[in-house]
Amino acid sequence: MVRAVHGAAHVHVLEAGGRALVTMIETSEETRIVLRPAGRTAGEFIDGRSGERLGTLTWSGDPGDTWELQVPSSRALVVLTLRASP
Repeated sequence: MVRAVHGAAHVHVLEAGGRALVTMIETSEETRIVLRPAGRTAGEFIDGRSGERLGTLTWSGDPGDTWELQVPSSRALVVLTLRASP
């Protein structure tokens, strides 16, 4: 699902079973993520240090279409969780 992450100092991606967890260290205003979901997908951005929810998202495009996300703000650690949704 995750194809690329641009604008973060370090990135770790874990994917399995229609779910993904992306951790990004030192994000900036230009940090973006390129995805190609297999179907409807939901998720949220979380500040990894405070636990603050930075935003939720949903996608209902065609399977395999490109979905580009802008990280909501510059942070030391941002976590993105994604999951297939009905």
